[in-house]
Amino acid sequence: FVLQRDRKEEEARQSILGLDERISMISQQMNQQRDETHGEITELQRQRDECVAQRQVLQDKMRRGAFLTQEEEQSVVELEDRLDALDMEIEYKGQSIRELQTSLKDRDDDDMIDALLQNDECVSSMTRDEAQALLRQCVQRVLVLMQVNQKADSEQRKLSVEAQEREQAVQEL
Repeated sequence: FVLQRDRKEEEARQSILGLDERISMISQQMNQQRDETHGEITELQRQRDECVAQRQVLQDKMRRGAFLTQEEEQSVVELEDRLDALDMEIEYKGQSIRELQTSLKDRDDDDMIDALLQNDECVSSMTRDEAQALLRQCVQRVLVLMQVNQKADSEQRKLSVEAQEREQAVQEL
């Protein structure tokens, strides 16, 4: 009986370790993909800022009463098109980050619940201390996922405000 209980406890520990490893791996993947996408967004914003600066130079020239050459007029049109494309791509990347985080968060929760349900007899044979340790791990994971979600929401709001400010600046021009 003791050997059987020890074996079940070891199975439960291994199951918990496996869950922890999978959660850590998924978190790393999510962080890596989020960082890559944030880097791409930063580069797109840099390109956008360059386009805005170029357009501003040409518009200042027009305001001073100078006529634009045909090439400069064409540049203004191309810059407007490029700005629209960059804005759409920035929005798409931001949406990709949100979808990835939602997908991974849902998958983490589902994997943990499935693993616990599959190992119901292992969980039920845990000591009180082991069950409390498992519960603490689950709560910590939930807190980490909530923090990641809050950071993503904050970053999205920041990007949205920046995009609105830039759009207003473009409209003023």
